[in-house]
Amino acid sequence: MKNQFRIINDKNTVSQDVKEIIYDSYYSSKYKTIESYFISEKINYSKTELTHLRKIIQKNIISQIEYICYVIYHMMNLSNNWPPAGEQQALNSFCRIVLGIGPGKDLTTDNTKLFFEKINSKIQELNINIMDQRTAKETIIGYKINLCGFSVNAIDTIEINRILQFTGIKYRVYCGKQNNTREYILFEARHKQISGYDIFFIEKEKMRSPSLIMNLAALITPENIFIRKEALITIIKQKWAAVFIYNDHEDDIYVKISETIKRRCLTLFKIDSAEYLLKHKKTFIKDMEENIFYHEIGHGSIHNYALDMVASSIADGTDCYTDSVLPAIAETLADIAPDKNKLKGTITNIIDISKKDRVRAERMFYMYLSDVWFFDTEDTYMYLYSELILLILLPYIKPDKTIDFKLMEEKISFNSKNTSKQLIDIVKESTDYIQNIIVNATYYFPGAENDYFYLKKLTLLNLKKKDITPDESSYNYHSIYWSTVLTYSKVISNKNKEIQRYLDEKKQEVRLLMLKANCGEEKAQKYLADPKIYIAEKMKELNFID
Repeated sequence: MKNQFRIINDKNTVSQDVKEIIYDSYYSSKYKTIESYFISEKINYSKTELTHLRKIIQKNIISQIEYICYVIYHMMNLSNNWPPAGEQQALNSFCRIVLGIGPGKDLTTDNTKLFFEKINSKIQELNINIMDQRTAKETIIGYKINLCGFSVNAIDTIEINRILQFTGIKYRVYCGKQNNTREYILFEARHKQISGYDIFFIEKEKMRSPSLIMNLAALITPENIFIRKEALITIIKQKWAAVFIYNDHEDDIYVKISETIKRRCLTLFKIDSAEYLLKHKKTFIKDMEENIFYHEIGHGSIHNYALDMVASSIADGTDCYTDSVLPAIAETLADIAPDKNKLKGTITNIIDISKKDRVRAERMFYMYLSDVWFFDTEDTYMYLYSELILLILLPYIKPDKTIDFKLMEEKISFNSKNTSKQLIDIVKESTDYIQNIIVNATYYFPGAENDYFYLKKLTLLNLKKKDITPDESSYNYHSIYWSTVLTYSKVISNKNKEIQRYLDEKKQEVRLLMLKANCGEEKAQKYLADPKIYIAEKMKELNFID
């Protein structure tokens, strides 16, 4: 009998031999798990030791993600810098995950009291309470995950998840950035791959940072898409079930239209009460999940086939400027993206569904329409996106509220004569212009003036410190690089006002283009200052005020 391969050594820790297998990506590229490698290569191993290995890694990943999530909470508490949705939303989300309370249950006063007791105890136990604001921030930025003695930068979730999958751990990690701080989820998920994207349908969240609120349904990185079931359940309860207690005396026209859109959707689902919706939410969640999925996949279609990586990255990076139209165009194009190598936008997918199941297509259309109707919310930064996509879709809604999918398919395809192609051209032209401004700008550093090439060198050096290496073939690299450079251009360049002025002009140009396509030159000029007024009037004509 062959000698048994040691997974766990005499010191009851992970052996060096198995570490080398785990950290060599050759093995995980050839074998799905380390166990399948042992079996295929006829290696004599102990199943007991393999189970012990998994317990060690699972315990490590849970404890480390918990630790950094508590540090993020501590940092937010010290700085009073909470997510855009506000402190209460962040606390509610963190309370639920810490106490294990799912989205279907209401939080009580007793829950809140227990939450603060538990979190204060945990922060002291982990010695996080001694951190000042600066130390907490540095800990978050420089955090590394240690697995079996090897450190992996926490933002390198591709490598972390490769190790977790290869060693047979059920959990995966998401790490992103929002509002200048990191965000994490440790989760269990269904997984599939489409055209180079890893798609995770998150079924259960083990831990998440307070920076991730409950109704944030989808998360995206350049290589991964994450769709959160707990968020979808929260949205059903907070948004859709609330339709049945809506106050008909509400005077706000945008609220009235919003509620009519929701009721139209629910009618097509044959849902007539909050109780029925919550009891039969499986089909509703399936359609929500699919709409969100294709919106995120639609970005992939645009990035890969309509715009190059630099143009996409600069367009997204201009969100640091006030009311930049380019990110709004990017969101709009993602929704109507054509089918390219299994990548397509939400509207394109709904059109495809309409050819086989018109009822399902219409209910998904109205679900989508409700999701992009932000005019009844305080999220004013989303109004521009709402304007663009609604102006595209309005012509295909008939007075009886049915949808002309055939005409929609014909008109929104990316050909040289229509609005979709014009929007693509505007993004290309705008990003070329902005890149030229950035390259020729002067940058005012403390005590010295420098040019773009100094800024580039400094940016690359800072990225290197974060283990991000230049890779011209990587959208992730371009995205981070141009986001950083555009932030510098806004804060310390002599061209920041010129870029803002240019973006303001482009916003009005795009608004005029979209309005003219709907109502002609004369009306377009009338509504140019606030297109949502035209949209509301058109929706009123279409009987969207009950």
